[in-house]
Amino acid sequence: MGYLVLIISILLIIIKLARSNRGSKKVKMKKKRQFTVIIEEGEDGYLIGTALELKGCHAQGKTIEELLKNTREAIKLYLEVEGEEEPYIKEIVGIQKVAV
Repeated sequence: MGYLVLIISILLIIIKLARSNRGSKKVKMKKKRQFTVIIEEGEDGYLIGTALELKGCHAQGKTIEELLKNTREAIKLYLEVEGEEEPYIKEIVGIQKVAV
């Protein structure tokens, strides 16, 4: 179910981009920004990446390479649709396993 939502979200973003880029020929060079991505393994074995600074920005892939490629694309699309404002930066203090 979650993957269906992801696919639909990506398709809506692509449609918005296609509509906004009609007749646009300007190319801007932008400074690269860095984002923190948490990588988890899903129940189906796929890797799932979440860009912490961009609420709701996720991607998936079978390998790390595929995941990172898809994550970069998801981040680019997110920024194009949501705008280039500075995202909220979360500072990771640590990761700890807790036994109960």
